[in-house]
Amino acid sequence: MQEERVEALPLITLTTDFGDQDGFVGAMKGVILSINPEAQIVDISHAVPRQDVAAGAMVLRNACPYFPEGTIHVAVIDPGVGSDREAVVVETAHALYVLPDNGLITLIDQLTPVQRVFAVTQLGFCLPDISRTFHGRDVFAPVAAHLSRGLPPEEVGSAMTSFAELDLAEATVGDDFVEGTVVYADVFGNCLTNIGPDQVAFDAFDWCLTLNGRRVTQLSQAYAAVPTGAPLMIQSSNGFLELAVNGGSALAYFELAVGDRLRLERAKGLDANHEEAGL
Repeated sequence: MQEERVEALPLITLTTDFGDQDGFVGAMKGVILSINPEAQIVDISHAVPRQDVAAGAMVLRNACPYFPEGTIHVAVIDPGVGSDREAVVVETAHALYVLPDNGLITLIDQLTPVQRVFAVTQLGFCLPDISRTFHGRDVFAPVAAHLSRGLPPEEVGSAMTSFAELDLAEATVGDDFVEGTVVYADVFGNCLTNIGPDQVAFDAFDWCLTLNGRRVTQLSQAYAAVPTGAPLMIQSSNGFLELAVNGGSALAYFELAVGDRLRLERAKGLDANHEEAGL
């Protein structure tokens, strides 16, 4: 029996730092559905830390690659709203992104390189009255809705030859050490680092971490591989080294903040004066 093919509806995702209190997200959805009542709208997150463009870039990187080809992703983490930063439509081989040109696309570009970028200069695809403070409603949402109706991205405005990228810290590799940075913390307090398979071999992991007087000496295969309340290192779902605490928060346990540096050393000559976990 031949499987019946179902025509997919236009799919638009929303990622913002708006929260769910003030109706901002609802206004964006109202604009989209007014232009294209057939659109499917999926919320990725509206709890990105306020004005944290790097965190927003990480949320996009973690979620957008898992959506169907042709999805239109709208992202509004926009501390420069009302300034001279451009509103842009970014095209990759798999999706379109409608967002401010402030670096939000950086981590997506590392996964699926940007092919074309267009500045939104044809204001007829925006709402008639564009506020200085709510481009999510007045610019990004209507442009995405028109794209979902088949508008070619090049018709939103002029092509750009470059786009803003975040200046992200890179991990440093030495003979017996790797230094990295905490680049993101999730709602559980798990700390994602920029140490990935290019810096360490996760299938033959021989590194230990000493941080604020506490030491983790091996890579765990699951959060529950250590006792409740104990810290661990694990390869995260996006392939990078993550610090976690079984049933707790690595942010609190290690007294960390996003942007803090950390250092891995070869797992030898452990100092018994340090607290050890993960053995």
